[in-house]
Amino acid sequence: MATIGSQQIIYEPWGTRTARNAHPAQTKAQVKEERTTGLFAVPTGVGNPITVSVFLSNPTPQPESAEVRIRRVTAGGLTTVFYRILSVPAGEVRKVDLSDLAGQTIVVSVSPISAAIVPSVSVTEYFPADGGIIVRLAKYPGEFVYV
Repeated sequence: MATIGSQQIIYEPWGTRTARNAHPAQTKAQVKEERTTGLFAVPTGVGNPITVSVFLSNPTPQPESAEVRIRRVTAGGLTTVFYRILSVPAGEVRKVDLSDLAGQTIVVSVSPISAAIVPSVSVTEYFPADGGIIVRLAKYPGEFVYV
């Protein structure tokens, strides 16, 4: 999004959000920090359902909240397919499932980084014939990059 004049111009390249004033005499750039998986390809199943699951764990004794954004690569850049601010009660886990991302290249971002939320992502394939589930891909908390 961009506007002309003294309004803010918002840039969102590759998982970061930068706000800059259009006039250089005004305040400096502000960067919203976040944790991101970086781009990764979601595998396709052999006719079986693929699910991308994002887990937010809160190990602290008080509730925490975090923004979760999932974007996919399109011809025009990155397109948001999921955005929510989720509240995670003390000592609990929240899970978000998306089932229409097989074969897509996506990025998962969680912010703010100061929160005690511990994120992770898994991509699973479900086999309806026998009820089996296979983890095809996992992004552990240590694999999220701070930007």
